[in-house]
Amino acid sequence: MRKRKIQRKNLLLIFLIFFSLFISGIFLYLIIEEQRGSQGERYHQEAIRIYEECLTPQDANCYEKKFKELARARGLDFAEQTLYKLWDLDETTRRCHVIAHTIAKEAVRENPEKWKDYFKNVNYSTCSTGFLHGVMEAHIGDDPDFELNSKVINELCFDTDDFYRKHNCVHFTGHLFMVQYEGDMKHALDGCEGVNEDLTKRCYTGVFMEDSFPLALVEHGIRSKLPNRQGSDFIAKQEARCTQYEGDRAISCWTDMGENYGVFFDNPQKVYDSCSKTPSGATMKNCFMKATGLFAIHPAYSTNEKLIGICLPAKNDENLFRSCIGNMISSLLYYSPNFSERGVKLCSSLDGSYGNSCFDQLKRQIAFIAGDELEREKFCRRLSPKHKYLCRS
Repeated sequence: MRKRKIQRKNLLLIFLIFFSLFISGIFLYLIIEEQRGSQGERYHQEAIRIYEECLTPQDANCYEKKFKELARARGLDFAEQTLYKLWDLDETTRRCHVIAHTIAKEAVRENPEKWKDYFKNVNYSTCSTGFLHGVMEAHIGDDPDFELNSKVINELCFDTDDFYRKHNCVHFTGHLFMVQYEGDMKHALDGCEGVNEDLTKRCYTGVFMEDSFPLALVEHGIRSKLPNRQGSDFIAKQEARCTQYEGDRAISCWTDMGENYGVFFDNPQKVYDSCSKTPSGATMKNCFMKATGLFAIHPAYSTNEKLIGICLPAKNDENLFRSCIGNMISSLLYYSPNFSERGVKLCSSLDGSYGNSCFDQLKRQIAFIAGDELEREKFCRRLSPKHKYLCRS
């Protein structure tokens, strides 16, 4: 009898212990959720402040300046999360590569000892790897004693199996070579030689892009100002530059011209016509793909008619047309999960097999970028119930 009473007491004690742990767990969960909610509200309020202060800016770079200040004061993560809240207030901020670049660069400059942690963990699947590039420039580009070479690139950029990360890490080293060699393109291009996995031309493209739009060179005082890319003299000069190169360097140079043509013409058909005059099929395709990816995220190309018109110049070349659609989907989703709406709009505007293929690509791309269900939900939170399936595994 006594033994049974002891067993009952033990069972009661065990029950009370587990019940206490269960209740504690619930309270802890509620506290964490409350903190998460209040933190989210702080991001939201900060985004509203920045949005309102930049509504009627005297300076076209208002957002970059505000986020530079925010990153310096509150750190990379706070500024990054605030940017994501801003996407819902101002669609133009989804074209966030330069803003993300600014945030990460300033955060590393404030805490240079944290650069490895930032480089390893920064979000590279949004803003077209702007955060990753910002970390790299602040650590490598700002240090006059740091010597960039192919050995360093192979150690720095190939520490992962993620092709997209490797691809864009190598690309930005081309920009950094231009800083290291003070705008000397020959030395910068030669510096790209020896990069692993046939990604040398990604480095070349970075060199040519920095030559055309020298953000890093201007910031480091190597060039005095940014060029007017809407001037015909600028286009003629950059075209003449590209005629000097052959092979992969030519492909990379004409890839950069795709962006220049996009800015100059702001018209997919005229870009297609100009890219068609380049030396080869490879230069033509890379030139046109570069422009279509940028048109896809442009605020002026948000309607069904405008979106479908981006790839329409390639309608007589089925392979190029399908590549163009896939390129637009990739560009949209690697800039912002909010652009999934625009992806649905694009796919819904395509007939038959083109539309089905587009939706398949959209679903696969979301799954590739966002590995778990919670991350995928970010891509579908603004979609209609009809299209929520795109985020299911």
